[in-house]
Amino acid sequence: KQKGYDAFVMDELSLRKDISRDVIVAYYNVLCAIKNTESAQLIEKIITEQLLIVETQVGVGVKTEADLLQLKSRLCSSQNDLVLANNAMKMALLELGQLMNVADYSDIRLQNDDENEIRQIYVMGDNNVNVSFQDFPEYRAEVLRVASAQYAVKVAKSSYFPTLSLSGSYGSNYSSARQKVLSLENNTTQNIKYPPIEQWTDNANAYITLTLQIPIFNGMRVKNNVKQAECAVRDAYYTMSLVEKQLAKEYEQIRNDYEAACQRYESASEQLKYTSEVLRQIKDQYECGKCDYLTWSNALVEYAKAQYEANNTKYTLISTNKLLQTYYDIN
Repeated sequence: KQKGYDAFVMDELSLRKDISRDVIVAYYNVLCAIKNTESAQLIEKIITEQLLIVETQVGVGVKTEADLLQLKSRLCSSQNDLVLANNAMKMALLELGQLMNVADYSDIRLQNDDENEIRQIYVMGDNNVNVSFQDFPEYRAEVLRVASAQYAVKVAKSSYFPTLSLSGSYGSNYSSARQKVLSLENNTTQNIKYPPIEQWTDNANAYITLTLQIPIFNGMRVKNNVKQAECAVRDAYYTMSLVEKQLAKEYEQIRNDYEAACQRYESASEQLKYTSEVLRQIKDQYECGKCDYLTWSNALVEYAKAQYEANNTKYTLISTNKLLQTYYDIN
């Protein structure tokens, strides 16, 4: 029973670790959603500024009414993107609030120090791998269940041996209607009250039994119980092996996600730098009439994609690194 209770405690610790892992992921999902919302606002601001310039150019005949309508259409599209980004941010906050048991998620305020965390990741370099899955509560719970199953085999085998039992009993009775006969000196008798303590003593009865049970005709039943207990031990070992493999798989997945995020973030950062410069040059050309709206719009779309990709890869990198540091205790 103690092993089973200890396994239950390990299950509780495992649940707490899973919740903490989910909170870490949800926390950085919120930060990423906030950053994507800021990127959507930036795109809307760029289009709005361009719209004001084109309105002026239309007034002096440099741009046509079609250019103005195209920009207004693009502004509506960016506003829709901003609405979607805000909704994604609210849903991310809702998920974090549920994990933290916060009813009003709008009260959640997060501190964002992503640039410092990125610098620490690159200063730290490759994480030192020092993972021992045997220390994880999920694995320790299965180890305790194996030990409990082994004890169950010993209990089942004990039925093969004779059983010697000792039992005893002590009893008495009392009645308020009973009277005690008292002999007097003049050879007469007198009925007096019979005290309870004297009744219990006088009416006492006791016995002791020593029983020896020799299992002769229940051998098949005991043998079947032992076989079932041994099967339970093998099942417990198999489950323990599966849990260890699952833990290794989860770790390798997070480790691979971290390495991929490192590469993707570097690529996305470079892409954002290039698309930002391309948009700046094409914006100047568009205002001077050296390129059409489609060229400017494509440059803006690529810049927006680069913004979102840089945000997503940054917070994926930070969250996976945080999981390796806290959940897997890798420094």
